[in-house]
Amino acid sequence: MKNILIPVDFSDNAYNALLYGCALAKEINAEITLLHCYQIPIGQGTVMIDFLDILEKDSIQGLNKFQNRIHNETEFYDIEIKNQSYNGFLSEGVDELIRKNKPALIVMGTTGGSNFSKRFFGSNTSNLIKRIEIPILAVPSGAKWQGWNHTLLAADFIPLKTGSCYQRLKKLTNGMPVHVEILHVITSQEPLTDYARFESQMIDSVKSENLQFHYQPGESVADGILHYTKDHPCDVIVMLKRKHGFLEQLFVESATRKMTLHTKNPILILQE
Repeated sequence: MKNILIPVDFSDNAYNALLYGCALAKEINAEITLLHCYQIPIGQGTVMIDFLDILEKDSIQGLNKFQNRIHNETEFYDIEIKNQSYNGFLSEGVDELIRKNKPALIVMGTTGGSNFSKRFFGSNTSNLIKRIEIPILAVPSGAKWQGWNHTLLAADFIPLKTGSCYQRLKKLTNGMPVHVEILHVITSQEPLTDYARFESQMIDSVKSENLQFHYQPGESVADGILHYTKDHPCDVIVMLKRKHGFLEQLFVESATRKMTLHTKNPILILQE
C-alpha cells in the first residue's frame, strides 16, 4: 500500500491539506502518516527537560485531535492514519520518515502572500524540495478535491524527460482517472522550435495518441501558466524538478514559488 506523508502544524491550512490528502489516498488506495515536528532552544537542566516533555505531549495531542477530527467529521473514517511526533527540524523528521516508510508522496498545505515563504519555501521546506526525490504536492489554502480529471503538465521540449514525468504521474495515481493535457509556455528567449516534431516524439515516448498539447506565450513560464489557467481551469498543475543544473533548479523553484503565490491550483512537483 502506498504511503502519503503530510507534515502538519495544526493550522487550518494543514487541515485542508489533510482533507485533500485523504481524498487522494482514497482514490489511490494509500495510507497516511501525519508528521508534527517540534523544537526547543538548546539548553541544559531540568527546566528544559520538562519543557520538552510538554512540547511532546502537545504534539501527540494535536496529532490525535487532527486524526479524530478527520475520522469523525468526514467520509474518510476508513482511511488509515498513523501519527508521528518528532523532536527536531522538519527536514530531519521528513528524512526519518522517508527512510522508515518510503512515502510515495509528500502533501503540504500552503498559504498565500507573505506567509508563503515562511510556510512552504522557508529554509526547511525549500531544502526538502532541493534534496529529496519524493514528489511534493503543494495544496493552497481553500483548494478542494475535485479529482485530477483535468491535469495540466507544464512541459519543456525534451520529450524523453517530459515522457518520464508523465509515466511517473501515471504510476503515482495508480489507475485513478487522470486526463493529462500538456502545456508549453513560449517565451521570447525560446529558439525556433518544431512543435509538431515534439508532439510526435512525446506521443511515441508515452505510447499514447490521446495527448492534447497547448501553447501559451508568456514573459516567463510562471506567467504563462498563470495566464493559461485563468482562462482554462484545471485540477492540478504538474511540474518537473531537474536533478542537475543550478540555473534550471533555480528557475523551476522561482516559477513554482510565483505560481503558488497566485494560483488556487495544487501544484505537484515531480523529481526528474
